[in-house]
Amino acid sequence: MNLMFDLETLGNTYGVIVQIGACYFTNSIHETFLVNVSIKSCLERGLRVDASNLKFWFEHQPTWLKNTIQITKALEEFRKFCALHPCPVWSHQYDISVLSSVCEHLQIKMPFPYRQWRDINTLLYLTNFKPPKSPKSHNALDDAQRQATTIAPLLTQYLQT
Repeated sequence: MNLMFDLETLGNTYGVIVQIGACYFTNSIHETFLVNVSIKSCLERGLRVDASNLKFWFEHQPTWLKNTIQITKALEEFRKFCALHPCPVWSHQYDISVLSSVCEHLQIKMPFPYRQWRDINTLLYLTNFKPPKSPKSHNALDDAQRQATTIAPLLTQYLQT
């Protein structure tokens, strides 16, 4: 079992997180997680918005504006989801860096131990795999599922060598 997560953000280091998506996977997708985060709650806690990220979202259709919850509650729910099946946690280094900096800023523990972190790009490099260009949906759960589907066969292949 593995876990893939993806973030949608309005910033980089100490950046506002607007959506967290995740899924457990083997050769198929298992349990999923999606939460929309209140921008106001992030700003009240001192998280930042980068102008370039904000410009990007003005040009796209955000899926995270409704049914939002406070950032601390969102991270607590994500922590509980991560605890369902302790396993390697995959993502792009960018998402891991943003999540880590936000948790540090908020003075809360990461949702999973650092020893579980795995970077997608490292696996792609080690397996010499160039994924086909596919448009991101900019929905954190959709992107996490797409990323999991891409790397699942690579993990199987790499672990057998």
